Amino acid sequence: MRVRKGLAAILIAATCCASNLAQAADHLTPCKDTLSDYYTRVETLMSQAAPGEALWKVTVFPTRRQAEWSVRATRLDDGYALTVVRFDRSLWDASWSASPDNHFHRDTSTAKAEPHAITRKISPRLFAELEAQIRQAVETARPNENTLDDIVVDSPEFRFETPGPRCAHTFSFDEGTRVDKLVGIVLQLCNLPAESKLLRMLKDLER
Repeated sequence: MRVRKGLAAILIAATCCASNLAQAADHLTPCKDTLSDYYTRVETLMSQAAPGEALWKVTVFPTRRQAEWSVRATRLDDGYALTVVRFDRSLWDASWSASPDNHFHRDTSTAKAEPHAITRKISPRLFAELEAQIRQAVETARPNENTLDDIVVDSPEFRFETPGPRCAHTFSFDEGTRVDKLVGIVLQLCNLPAESKLLRMLKDLER
């Protein structure tokens, strides 16, 4: 995972999803084609556990052997629902194997991780506010200006996707900024908390 050099890590935890996060830019950046086989494999398995067209989705690729997980919004009957999909193990770690001469290689096509999905119906208001913030964050994504962004450190990735398809992500952000608050909401979504809490956090995004 990639993030700016020399920036200190902070810890954010959301019960079932704990991630080490570093500080950097206050905006998402457009997704790149690197690791496309890995992303495709993760999405294929998650889509099997949560079939149906996603109106938007956020996939989290943690660090330190933590399992990948995602939250996605779908239509449900005459309303909307959020589905959280969690792997039982890290697909990234499971994709590495050693050859007879002790050289390690990655093969996501044979890696196994069991996805488990939990779905909860949400109000049209919560769906609309979440979609508006995620769509705005994706549409306003721009490349980082710092050329040191390609240096690899231990940092999770938050990958936001909307139909189109459009994709933007972040490995890092400045504390207290819109991206920081948006990531905080995503971490809360991992546990599908009460709508009142999410609506308060969404309102705080406008401050």
